[in-house]
Amino acid sequence: MVKILSLLKQNRVLLLLFIINILFAFNMNLVNPLQSLFIENLGANVLEISLVISLQGLVSTILMIPSGIFMSKIGEKRMLLISSIISMVALIFYTFARGWQELLPWALIYGSIFSTFVVTRMSIIADHSSTENRATTYGLMNMTWSLGSLLGPLIAGLLVDMYGWNPLFYLASFISVLSIIPALFFKGKTRIIKESEKKEEPDHTFDSKTVRIISLFFLMQFAMCTGMGVINIIMPLYLIKIFSTSATEVGIFLSIGVGLSTLLTQLPSGLVADKFGNKKVLLSCAILTALLYLIAPFMGNYILLVIVYMLINASWSMTWPSSVAYLVDSVPKPKRSIAISIRQTGIRLGFTIGPLIGGYLWHMFEQGTVPPTFPFYISSLFFALSIPTILSLKNSKSR
Repeated sequence: MVKILSLLKQNRVLLLLFIINILFAFNMNLVNPLQSLFIENLGANVLEISLVISLQGLVSTILMIPSGIFMSKIGEKRMLLISSIISMVALIFYTFARGWQELLPWALIYGSIFSTFVVTRMSIIADHSSTENRATTYGLMNMTWSLGSLLGPLIAGLLVDMYGWNPLFYLASFISVLSIIPALFFKGKTRIIKESEKKEEPDHTFDSKTVRIISLFFLMQFAMCTGMGVINIIMPLYLIKIFSTSATEVGIFLSIGVGLSTLLTQLPSGLVADKFGNKKVLLSCAILTALLYLIAPFMGNYILLVIVYMLINASWSMTWPSSVAYLVDSVPKPKRSIAISIRQTGIRLGFTIGPLIGGYLWHMFEQGTVPPTFPFYISSLFFALSIPTILSLKNSKSR
């Protein structure tokens, strides 16, 4: 921990990014975990809920690569400010929605901040870390998502049960405003490489090795995130249907099952990856997550399911530092933004397709065609499909 605090203290850019990331994580985790319940509250059925969330993911997917290119033109500081402003405006308009169709355009705009912010964040970390500590640095920064997902769903559930939906969106919008303040002090990279500099630089962009590595990471992230997306959309519905929970209890479940579990694993996962190798961590976690999804349907009460869901998210989140550190170490430095953007595109595509599958399977359950636990088996299958892509990776060059 002393080493981590020293890293933040010595690197002003990472310290500011850490603060900004906490605010974005809190903002997103106030809104996203219970969003399916909000859309249902606006009169949508499960297929319409999955449509909205999938379209939200599709927008983020489409914008992922352009965001990386755009960031290289306008600079990281401006990209951070744009993300904060978009989030603030979109969330205010959430409060005016009286039906899911009215919410749709603002949900799509809000979904775009994932691409604009995350690509910028990944690029900043890559530029301010070394091969020796990169996975640890990503693990440290990923702790901000964990802090957000620990507090966000719990506070969201309490606000909704006590005051309704609008105060939740006012709070999230206010947090977006707060994120502008540290972004104004940010002094990261603000320009692209000059044309004269580009000509002197060897072009590594599309050599076969780079294409192969990026393709494998795209497929791996797509498979894993499709598996996660299948369950993410239906979990609040599953808890209410099977265990008759309130919004507060759903929030507590997600705070513990997602927030606490990922908070406990992020820093250790980076340290483990730096010590034992990224590939070993990726492979072990993919196998474990697939097995845990097979076990989850047999958890017959709220507490047991919380424990298994904690393990699922802990295992999956341990792949975060390893995957991005491996990719960054394996591509030429000038091409990291594009590589990260393509990886993130795989993630967002998974979180676009996954909710569609989850929503359809839940609809089939409501029609009496499949049991409510069937989506867990599908998620396990997708994690199993990620295993061959990991086995195809060579050990990162830092090993």
